Amino acid sequence: MNNFSHPDHKVAVIGTGGSAKALLEHEEINGEITYFSSMDSGSFNGRPIHALSSMLTRNFDAYIVAIYDYSELLEVLEKLPQNRLYWFDNTQKKLVKIGDLYNDKNQLSIKESQILTVIYDFRVTPPTYDFLNFMVHAKLTANKLGLTTIKVIFCPGDKAGFREDISFFSIDEMNFRFNNLLLPLISLVDKHANFSVCRTREEARLLYRQASHRFPLEHNFLRPKAVHFFDELLRFHTSGTSIAILESSAFYQEKVKSWASARKITLDKTVVVTLRECDAHHERNSHLPTWKSVCMELISKGMNVVVIRDTEKALLPLNWDGVYECSEAALSVHMRFALYELCHINLMTSNGAQALVSLSPRCKYILFGMLNPSCTSNTVSHLTRIGIVPGSDQRISAREGQYLDWNAITTESVMAAMNRFFNV
Repeated sequence: MNNFSHPDHKVAVIGTGGSAKALLEHEEINGEITYFSSMDSGSFNGRPIHALSSMLTRNFDAYIVAIYDYSELLEVLEKLPQNRLYWFDNTQKKLVKIGDLYNDKNQLSIKESQILTVIYDFRVTPPTYDFLNFMVHAKLTANKLGLTTIKVIFCPGDKAGFREDISFFSIDEMNFRFNNLLLPLISLVDKHANFSVCRTREEARLLYRQASHRFPLEHNFLRPKAVHFFDELLRFHTSGTSIAILESSAFYQEKVKSWASARKITLDKTVVVTLRECDAHHERNSHLPTWKSVCMELISKGMNVVVIRDTEKALLPLNWDGVYECSEAALSVHMRFALYELCHINLMTSNGAQALVSLSPRCKYILFGMLNPSCTSNTVSHLTRIGIVPGSDQRISAREGQYLDWNAITTESVMAAMNRFFNV
């Protein structure tokens, strides 16, 4: 029995126009009807019309909206008991229950119980490719728990929102990296993931504690522990779970193919050289004359060569004869990764972007210059800890076509590695 079919029921009808007339013609309402409208004067169907605002102070068994477009009444309607709210569809001449007042379509959303909420705390973490290690760790954890997706909470650090001890990047540079590196990496790892950028640590703490599923399971907001290192992933590899989960989207692959086609570049005969030209830890930077010479050698062997400059130099052309430059890939993580996947071989020195190829099942690469005692992240002890054993041809978890070369970087050594690993 409907809430308006019994003669003792009280029914509020909102609207006194054509839809209200059609309602009375097509629906049998046995209860006592009171009419409401934004025009609080006159009468309708022999009964007085009351002001809409007065309806909120009274109680009815059913509320029927007899207005085709009720969008201007939403603030009033949301204050009514939603389980007693109906709408008369004048086009279909049918009375329906309003189950989704704002047409939010929540049934299409992922439930909170299916989301792993993860916290990236800038008090101890950097705005670098290390975030990719963290994201893959979080996604693998979500998969293990049987959860659908992840939500990232960015917790601000103590220096304009970032880590206090980072001096090699300006605040503007760190903000640039946040917007153009970290945020795109979220969708690269999990296309359904979302994120919250918190203005205060308290805000981040509240969001984290409200979550049904959290990563890390416990987070010390006073003295947080960093969990953004590659070695955190090795336990998954050891247990038989692949950590190479990155895949570029068809959308960005088509973008790269269009870019290559416009330049008559055959991608499966293309070597991509990624340069490091950063002010931070400049000892690890690429020696441009050497890599220019490598490019010339590759071209002489019939290969296409595409260079991706460091993001800091992305818009400054090298103008090396016969070499293509892809500034688009330098500025877009998704374009960069799609190019890495689609090309024949990637050559790169120790830089942040090597995390992309290291976590890809498809990318073929040779990494050079991994050992550099001047940088803590390139010492023997650190490299060994993250699964890169000095002298080995592959890092732990690498696949066929994914190699390391430990020789000093010269034109001859790079070409020798190309010949040894890929017969080029």
